[in-house]
Amino acid sequence: MNLFTIGLGLITISWVYQAFFTISNKDTHIQKLFLILYSAGALMLTFGGIMGNDVIGAILNGFTVIIGLLLLYKIKKNKTK
Repeated sequence: MNLFTIGLGLITISWVYQAFFTISNKDTHIQKLFLILYSAGALMLTFGGIMGNDVIGAILNGFTVIIGLLLLYKIKKNKTK
């Protein structure tokens, strides 16, 4: 199994989790687990892009990781208030 498959698998699992949570609980807030899984998947895609010499793809996925982690930090910070 390569990094792209693992990354896309994690991203798919994150969306299934978020969709299930949203539909079953009628709660539209972004879940922390969604952000963790999505960021981990994007990180795998970033590493895959680096190893495959896909600089643009690696950079774009790297930005996605950063954005996901920033949102996770913000959500976690707001819950501790």
